[in-house]
Amino acid sequence: MTFRYARGLRLGLRFKLSIRPASPALEHMFESGYSVVMGTNRRYAHHYDKLMERRLSEILIRPKPVSLSDAELDVEHDPVRRPGQPIPVRAWTRYPETSARIEGRAIEWTSRAVHIEWTDSDGVVQRAWVWSSAVDRL
Repeated sequence: MTFRYARGLRLGLRFKLSIRPASPALEHMFESGYSVVMGTNRRYAHHYDKLMERRLSEILIRPKPVSLSDAELDVEHDPVRRPGQPIPVRAWTRYPETSARIEGRAIEWTSRAVHIEWTDSDGVVQRAWVWSSAVDRL
């Protein structure tokens, strides 16, 4: 079994390929640095390269919501209540750069704060504790 390293196109990614060449001709292709890419669309390659770069950067720098701290929640003096089913809500959530109004579900709460859960446009489930005054029931 032969191990080779390949470099990702325009992304600078490195990954390890484990292959067994079927013929000396294939071995020569890998030795000479020939790139074998299966399933690429040559006509729209630039478009898909840009799309992949944008998605990778969104994943790597995806902002995380800012949740209330343990001191702000004070669960020792204000117990957490959980409903049988999540309640649909609209709430203001804080991010490091800005605030956003989202539609989500209240999964638990105290008398002063609500733990909300929502799914963002990429299908990632986010959760954060917010002040109850920032939440409206739908």
